[in-house]
Amino acid sequence: MPQPIRRDKGVVLRDVLLAMGGRYAIAALGGIDDYTRKVLYMLLSCGSGYFGLNFLECESCETRMSVARTCHSRHCPSCVGKAGQEWAESIESKLLPTAYFHVIFTLPSGPLRTLMRSNQTRMYDLLLKASKDTLLGLFAEQHPIGGVPSLLQVLHTTNQQLGFHPHVHSLVSGGCYNKANDVWVPCKNPAFLFPYQVVASNFRRRFLAGLWDLYATHQLSLDAPNLEPLRQQDAFEELLLSLAHIDWNVELIETFNGPASVVRYLARYTHRTAISDARLLSLDGKRLTVAYKDRSRAAQKSSGNPAGVDKTLTLSVEDFIQRFIQHILPKGFHRIRRCGLLAPGAKRTFQAALKAAQHAVDKGLEPPQPEPDAEDPIIEDPLYKREPSRCPHCNGDQLILVASLIRRGPEDFERVEYDRPPRGPPNRDRSASEGAEAG
Repeated sequence: MPQPIRRDKGVVLRDVLLAMGGRYAIAALGGIDDYTRKVLYMLLSCGSGYFGLNFLECESCETRMSVARTCHSRHCPSCVGKAGQEWAESIESKLLPTAYFHVIFTLPSGPLRTLMRSNQTRMYDLLLKASKDTLLGLFAEQHPIGGVPSLLQVLHTTNQQLGFHPHVHSLVSGGCYNKANDVWVPCKNPAFLFPYQVVASNFRRRFLAGLWDLYATHQLSLDAPNLEPLRQQDAFEELLLSLAHIDWNVELIETFNGPASVVRYLARYTHRTAISDARLLSLDGKRLTVAYKDRSRAAQKSSGNPAGVDKTLTLSVEDFIQRFIQHILPKGFHRIRRCGLLAPGAKRTFQAALKAAQHAVDKGLEPPQPEPDAEDPIIEDPLYKREPSRCPHCNGDQLILVASLIRRGPEDFERVEYDRPPRGPPNRDRSASEGAEAG
């Protein structure tokens, strides 16, 4: 009989949902749609055995053990670590030999974020599109012969305290490829991309123009009580006018340690919603303590650490879940976009750009880029591994997946057997030598 494995992994999101009241509490939550409720049910059932079991066998002692299958939801912090690691490795293989810049586009706080909460799909898409068009448009305008850069975008919606803070991380190449002349336009200054005010004003103009189009074509939902005044066109135009006269926050950051360091930073968030299990420190009844990093200027100045100060925040489980819910993405929405030379339909163009960029490096037109730090892990959270890596009986590290029991319906399970690799004959010379050493 396979023996179940109990892993001591500290607090996970499922524990918080159970502390809130489980399925009954999720069913009673108001103000959420059916898809969000379904996501919460999946997170509650993750690792409980609801989705079935995986059966592992130790290669050394032949002990069989069972491990609960997981939900594999993109919103589950316990399931997405491996996906983030594989994504980072895929992106790193497509980095060009040129300087890169990390550009962050942040939506202003206030009524605009309130409007976005009620129109997530359309306004998230607008945020990504406006930031993309800003960068691609500036490359087309600024370079003498024009060119297309490599551009990767990742949408984030949260800050360290799980507040609603929509922003887009963009990793853009400093150099660009001119397809008409089949030449690589080198990055002139690895420390400078575009003037900050030019990027910010272009982004603001494009976003507000797109927002007006959504309003004029009646694609915005204004049913929330605090949005009803915006149904009047004069009120909406006044909102746009006020937003046009404030500074929008755009950060242009040089990638000192190379673009791979930014990819690995983003990989910790691309396949995760809001928070990792590692930040859930303790659960005391209905109170949850969460770790976060205070990156405010005051904290950086007082500590002398530009990375910020480690702090903790204690919330009720209901408050935590309400904060978590606002970061569940709409069904089918893609938060990661590949644009320019990374666009899905630009594979041949990318290969030509890679060849041209390498030629520019060989001629000394592009400086060599630093290699990724081998000590910098792609995944910082060791809790993402759901299945054990060693046998709990003999500590062997060769665990083989031999079968799975997979849920196919409400009361329908399917058992799947997997082909095992052939077992070799015992090494008699090694056994004899080990016996002689023991004697």
